[in-house]
Amino acid sequence: MLKKLLRHEWLESWKVPALIGIIVAVLSAASAVYFRFAPPLTSDVELHVGNLILFTSYTLVVCSVGLILTIYLGVRFYKNLYTDEGYLMHTLPVKPWMLLASKGLVASAWLWISNILLLVCVLPVTCFALPKMAYFEPEELPQLFDALTNTLGGGIPETIFYLFPYLIVNCAFSALTLYAAVCLGQLFNRHRVMAAVLCYLGINALISTASSFFVLPGMTGMIITHADDFSLILPAFMRTIFFISFFVEIALSAALFFLSDYIMRKCLNLD
Repeated sequence: MLKKLLRHEWLESWKVPALIGIIVAVLSAASAVYFRFAPPLTSDVELHVGNLILFTSYTLVVCSVGLILTIYLGVRFYKNLYTDEGYLMHTLPVKPWMLLASKGLVASAWLWISNILLLVCVLPVTCFALPKMAYFEPEELPQLFDALTNTLGGGIPETIFYLFPYLIVNCAFSALTLYAAVCLGQLFNRHRVMAAVLCYLGINALISTASSFFVLPGMTGMIITHADDFSLILPAFMRTIFFISFFVEIALSAALFFLSDYIMRKCLNLD
């Protein structure tokens, strides 16, 4: 039955994410073509304000895709399970965890696809745009990209090795955070949508605060202790953060899944 739920959820939800993806791809292609053929800056012009504004606008529009997709998935979950459609969904011969799992897996897949699409689209545009926004010496751009990849883990293969599994877990965590907030919002007697939004913001704020509480002391201690060679140990520190975040988000995802399942089983409150 779970396979049928997954298939139904995928077929019912693909249109909006696909449309968003097409818009991002077209906008990115147009931006890449523009920056690729824009005249390069000379040494007497340190900054091209117009290109900087265009690139900033492109980045803001593209990065808003994640927010739009998150809102769409949250509204879809709410409409399917807590409005008039919910009366039908909860009469199906399936347990609540199956409904939650089917929607969570599909939502995680779409969030993962959108993140990969953003990486694939934004990186080429950034590579073309950087020398058209500010003047760089020929050797400076390769050094900049090497420093970035070394900071993230040591190189492009290592970065991909850490990034892809983490994105899978992070997307599942994001979807379950959203669904848990909707379920918690339904426990209120009035203003449930507003309550769900506040719960979502509260969960994220709590997790961010807890993360900062544990990470910042370690980061500060490393900066003080290894002030002279901090750039050398930064990749190892970032890998440690990746591993810790990976397993912490797995644990939090499981907790949010069981919380949402419990609310749907024991405290179901439809509109």
